[in-house]
Amino acid sequence: QGLYDGLGTAFLALDDIDGIRPISGTGTGSVTPLAPSGGDDHGNAANAATAVNVESSTLGVINTAVDQDWFGFQAIAGVQYTLETNLGTPEDSAMGLYAQNGTTEIAFDDESGEGHASKIVWTATGTGWYYVYVESYPLQDIGTYSLSVTHADDFGGTAATASTLPINSAVSGVVGGLNDKDVFQVSANAGTVYRFKVDLNTLSHANLTLYGTDGASVLLTGDGEGAGRSPWLIWEAPATGTYYLAVSAGSLGLTGTYFTHFT
Repeated sequence: QGLYDGLGTAFLALDDIDGIRPISGTGTGSVTPLAPSGGDDHGNAANAATAVNVESSTLGVINTAVDQDWFGFQAIAGVQYTLETNLGTPEDSAMGLYAQNGTTEIAFDDESGEGHASKIVWTATGTGWYYVYVESYPLQDIGTYSLSVTHADDFGGTAATASTLPINSAVSGVVGGLNDKDVFQVSANAGTVYRFKVDLNTLSHANLTLYGTDGASVLLTGDGEGAGRSPWLIWEAPATGTYYLAVSAGSLGLTGTYFTHFT
């Protein structure tokens, strides 16, 4: 039914009843996503939400006239997210976003997406789990759909969209979801030794990859040798040119902030 702002975790949901469904319960705290029970594909409440990655699309089925599908995702303060349904069998949907307590509504949308699909564009005010639910509209319109959760990227993910990282500098970045990669271009002189390092902030693990001047050939990699360890690379440039450095969390689906250093 809507977007909610609170402490802990937030949820997003789609609603069938005229775009509005009453929400009960109060409190601050946090709700942890759990696997749904019974024959439903996704749980019908915040505490039974299916955990999904940012930068992913998840299939769902509205099984009955009163079925709600709840999902939970991790958001980072200050990052903009887009939540959107892609309708299969149902002709219309409604969606609500909830705060970290799973009871406070942040936003609601009926059909801002393509056709009669639902879409919410929202900037997180706090870091943590948020929740969204999906339902068909009207209630009798059952069937399949998909929910996508994406974020506005701070840095490009390819050599063609790379941001410049000057020598003797550090920049802050955000790994925003599954397979998100921040790519930087660096200028190097032949025979000079350079150091690259990632300092972890809220991101718990990072991979650091140095690519050749073609932006595709892998020259060096580092992963910090485990969670909570900052990856680093020491490298002597074989030739003068522009090289590319990528920061990611790989396929782990982790989100968080970091600082990249180039000296």
